Parts: sequence; structure tokens; C-alpha cells
Amino acid sequence: MLLAWFHSIFNFHAYHRLALLSAGKTALFGVWITLVSILCFYFYASWQISAQLPTFLNNFPPLSFEQGELKSPAKRTLLSIPQTPYGIVFDAQTRQAPAPTYFLENQILALVGQKEIYIPSVGGVQSQPIPSRWDSDITPQTLLKEQANIAAALRTIFLFGGAMLLIMFFFGSFCMATAVLFFWKGITRQNVSLAHIFRWAVFLQGPAFALWLVNLFFGVPLFLFAVFILFMMYCQQIFNTLPERKQR
Repeated sequence: MLLAWFHSIFNFHAYHRLALLSAGKTALFGVWITLVSILCFYFYASWQISAQLPTFLNNFPPLSFEQGELKSPAKRTLLSIPQTPYGIVFDAQTRQAPAPTYFLENQILALVGQKEIYIPSVGGVQSQPIPSRWDSDITPQTLLKEQANIAAALRTIFLFGGAMLLIMFFFGSFCMATAVLFFWKGITRQNVSLAHIFRWAVFLQGPAFALWLVNLFFGVPLFLFAVFILFMMYCQQIFNTLPERKQR
């Protein structure tokens, strides 16, 4: 699978051989790419947690809960997440869910209000009530004592959350690759079977995975648009190297 991945990145002629593989081996390549990406994301997240969690906990504002209500800080307080533009807001005056645009425009991952925690989602804003029996004071010192447990919980969250997001990403990337392949098939008028199209779309996840790795560690501006441009370039070369075309 590792060799097939390298071929999918560096050898356009290899796509014509890869299209002859069985459906099972093609599906196995897609599963392999997804699993490796999940592992890479998990190790990256673990590294970031180890490096940034102490700073995050030291900057954590003192919180006070009484019978499931946030009492302090009374004024809006933003907790920034190190090395990211995102943050978490604590505001004891908030009693209803803000508009979804509030989270997007202010790059807020969550808002802890008077009685509920608000988190943006695809369907709008989800709310989770604070447990009514929660009476406690939280300080950076108490959190630092539980740093190991917090880190373990965050790694678990990143593992399962990252897995779901990456599965969605590669499914969307497969659909995008399929659409681009049909586009090039139409403009070149090549007689390419549907089986070849779908297999090529799977193996195009190889370069998409490579670009995702670059984005993970270094950042790629307009990442999804960059994936689309990548597919356009690769598909052009795939159709340019078709044996039928070369014989003309």
C-alpha cells in the first residue's frame, strides 16, 4: 500500500495500472489512507497537547459554579487556545444560545453561559445543560494537578473526533475527484469505463492525503480549493497519458 501511495503521487502512468486492480484492493487502499491519516492526526494532536496544554491551563480563568450555574467570571472572558485563532468564552450573563454567526465571526469553539454550554454544529447551535449539582471552584492550580487526566481525555476526544472528520473529508474528496474525472472525460471525449473513473478517484486520495499532511504541519491557504486544483492537475495528466491517446 505504501508503494501504491508513492505511485499515486509521483507516477501518472501508474494510474492506468492501478485502475486494473480488483475492487477489493482499491477499497483497501482507501481504507489504508484513512487509517494512516487518523494515526497521523492522533500523533500530531498528542504532540500539540503535550506542548500547549500547560500554557492553556495556566491561562484558564478562575471559575465558580453554584448548583449548576456559572457565577464567575461575571463578565465575558475569552480563553484563547494556544497556537490557534480559536477560543472558548465564559459569560455568566448569557442565558440563551447566540446566533451561529457569532461563533463563526469570532472564531469561538464553545461558550459557557449561565446554565448551559453552547457549541456550534452543522444544524445550528447545540446546548448542553451544566449539571444542576455542580458546586465547585476551578482554578489553574487545580487543573494543573489533573493535567495528566485532562491530556488523556483530550487525546481520546481528538482520536474519535478526528476519525469522524477525516472520514467525512475523504468521502467528500472522493466525490470531488470523481466529478473532476468526469469533467476531463467529457472534454477529452475518452472512452473510459466507470470502473476506471471510480478507481482513479480512490487512488487520487493518495496525493490528497499528501497535501493534507502538508496542511496539518505547515498550513495550506484555501485548503479545499487547493485540493480541487490538485485534482484538476492530476486528472489532466492522467488523461494525457492514456495509452489510447498516445497511439493517435
